[in-house]
Amino acid sequence: MLMNGVPGTSQPRRGGGGPMAMFQQQNQPKGDLNQLWNVLGLKLAAGSGRPLMGQMGSAPYVVWQDYNPHPKLELPSEFVFIDAELGDPGDGSGSRSFNQNSAITGGLQEVLLPFPGALAKDEKANIEWVPLVTTGTRSGTIEVEQVLGNRGDMRQLRIFEKPGSQAMVLAALVERAAASAGEQDEEAEASSKQIRAIVVADIDLMGQQIFGLRNRPDEVFGLDFDNVTFVLNILDTLAGDDRFLEIRKRKPKHRTLERIEDTVAEAREQADAQRQNYITQFDQAEQEANADMQKEVGEFEKKIKEMEAGEGADPQAAMQAIQQLASRQRLAQRRLDTKLEQLKRKRDAEIEQVERALESTIRREQDWQKWLAVVLPPIPPLVVAFFVFFRRRAQEREGVAKSRLR
Repeated sequence: MLMNGVPGTSQPRRGGGGPMAMFQQQNQPKGDLNQLWNVLGLKLAAGSGRPLMGQMGSAPYVVWQDYNPHPKLELPSEFVFIDAELGDPGDGSGSRSFNQNSAITGGLQEVLLPFPGALAKDEKANIEWVPLVTTGTRSGTIEVEQVLGNRGDMRQLRIFEKPGSQAMVLAALVERAAASAGEQDEEAEASSKQIRAIVVADIDLMGQQIFGLRNRPDEVFGLDFDNVTFVLNILDTLAGDDRFLEIRKRKPKHRTLERIEDTVAEAREQADAQRQNYITQFDQAEQEANADMQKEVGEFEKKIKEMEAGEGADPQAAMQAIQQLASRQRLAQRRLDTKLEQLKRKRDAEIEQVERALESTIRREQDWQKWLAVVLPPIPPLVVAFFVFFRRRAQEREGVAKSRLR
């Protein structure tokens, strides 16, 4: 069962060419899926706010992850890459981002989930819960409204990304055995039927462009995702046919430059910490500015109420006071807007500075590795050449009289 991680919404799209255009597709709006979630015993990562206009249910979150194994492919963090190297088996979880104990995901190398949602088990539900695909720890959520409201550079979404405290589940196997007759009443019968489903919080992983990549792998960016293999494994597993599960996973495995990745990961962690610090400072300053405005306006409103409640209140004076209150509210709102604009400019400038420093660090490490790749390979052959040359020269001099040597 493939579910859209953002029920009732369409994923953000951009027109024109470029990497973003390859994942464009239209999604039909959906209704209230809460009943389905209740039956499956799952919860969708969502906020407590109001859903989008014309939709039902809760306000969902989009998952982001700061990991891109294809640096040439400039995509926002909401394009979540999951590969076999992501995650640490020594972190206590016992598995990487792909559940290696499952025949569905064990052996997969890389899957792309554009703008996915996140799943969680409903602790009240009597189900067997097996996570199949999870993010790394350097991930989090962003509100759908912020994603859909972005009409410019998608990289600006970093400003609204909230880091998570742990890895999030993007796909899971849900199973529940049917209760025997007599163990339940009629009301509980519907919630006790047998269930065997695989839920993926993003239907975009089945885009037609992904199927095209399977038939003809991308030669520019080196894209060769296992999305199609993942979907076919799901269908075969639910159908009870496991003949081709292992065969599909056989393909060449490409190694990456781990030293560069480790250096880049450390630099990104520092940049994320600084970026989050600036965002926290902005949020705090915004709350303080709003509180100051409300306090100023609230004091004036209190005076008006006292004036109206007093004996012999002058209606004309009360009307003038109300007009002054409206004028003061407009003035306070303008001051607040000006201050917020200044705070936003400061925040954006600081975040841009962090991004430039991060790009500089990555570029410096890449240049250093390129220099080593040019200098180090010739050294062993040169050492061997010198050794062979002097050894042969010494052998040629053996048994020759010194008077004949030059």
